[in-house]
Amino acid sequence: MTDPRHSDRGVRRARGARGAALAWLALFLLGGCGGEERPRETRLRDHVAVLASEAFEGRATGRVGERLAARYLVDAFRAAGLEPLDERGFLHGFEFGSGVRLGSGNALRGPGGPLVLGESWQPLGFSEAGDFGPHAVVFGGYGFAAPEAPGVAAVDSYGAVDVSGVWLLVLRDWPEGASDAERQHWGRYAGLRYKAILARERRAAGLLVVQRGP
Repeated sequence: MTDPRHSDRGVRRARGARGAALAWLALFLLGGCGGEERPRETRLRDHVAVLASEAFEGRATGRVGERLAARYLVDAFRAAGLEPLDERGFLHGFEFGSGVRLGSGNALRGPGGPLVLGESWQPLGFSEAGDFGPHAVVFGGYGFAAPEAPGVAAVDSYGAVDVSGVWLLVLRDWPEGASDAERQHWGRYAGLRYKAILARERRAAGLLVVQRGP
């Protein structure tokens, strides 16, 4: 039986550009705006040089460099004669996950008693926060399912086993001795997030992942 508890996640608010996609869209727009006689390629190179400079500290979301980059783009938009779509202006606030931190209440209890955090177990970064009651544990092999591919047979680690309401104990990655074709095909299905999604779809209570020894 297991009885795990996971900590909460930190969430911050930020104002600024929504990641690299919007930054490149901004550069595309700036490169196409008129008013300057310099070639478009030169203007784009100058913008990239500024945004990639050490002063912007990598432009990590929610950090000082991100705010400087957002302000730079706003000023460039205005200099190019662009106007915001509505009264909110160029900068719109949004929430984002800035990382995961361990709280003080993390605990996992097995048949032999509590397990030591950081030595015997560690919550995954995308683990749900909350208290979870004890459930039976069922071994689920490598815990992934993959369709058939050229030279690779279909795989379903669970088969016809009903895993609803139990904690699934699965191995990380894929079976040892897999061929190059199998590793290449299974790679997209054997990630930890995919295994967690599959366990949820099969209505499991939770997922326990075992790391094989060196």
